Amino acid sequence: DGGDIAWQLTADKVTSHNESKVVEAEGHVVLRHGSEYLKADYARYYSSTNWIYLKGNVDVLMGKDNVL
Repeated sequence: DGGDIAWQLTADKVTSHNESKVVEAEGHVVLRHGSEYLKADYARYYSSTNWIYLKGNVDVLMGKDNVL
């Protein structure tokens, strides 16, 4: 099911705040997990809730669902 595969993050700029509890990524943001991905111009990840906020040119492929 891909549970052993870690998420990989690439972006032009990555900044962590509050001892890495919040991570912001800017510019060509791509999060990959096997064949699944999240793409955006900007992303903010909250580690305490595992929530991610995406903004600008968002493209998501999770399983069979694709959101543009």
